Amino acid sequence: MIVAALGTLVVQIRRQPGTCNKEGDSIKILAIEKQVPGVTAEQFKPHLKAEAARVWELYQVGVFRELHFRADRSEAVLMLECADVEEARRALDTLPLVREGLIAFDLIPLRPYPGFARLFATDASRASKVNGLYRP
Repeated sequence: MIVAALGTLVVQIRRQPGTCNKEGDSIKILAIEKQVPGVTAEQFKPHLKAEAARVWELYQVGVFRELHFRADRSEAVLMLECADVEEARRALDTLPLVREGLIAFDLIPLRPYPGFARLFATDASRASKVNGLYRP
């Protein structure tokens, strides 16, 4: 268990890179920032350094895996690796901008694309193409 402190806030993070939940799997969570009505750019300024520090801490313990900004507007798009959506929400709630009510996130749980399995399925009734050759 990792304990991360930011100011007077102490949050326990049990994730480390490569760790999994009790079932042995973690899931990816796509977090898309959404605007909070009535918030001005000036309100962000006092919290930006603390925000960057907390984001760094969550990246270091393996909760945040990718961090991006949308190209068409100034909103974050994050990829988290967590046991579930609730764990992702708890991690995001530790961000100073979220705590201050300046930003919010929509969370989307993701699962791996299963379609590639179709490429390797065996079907005795049809030939399969391997390396450009048809083989029974």
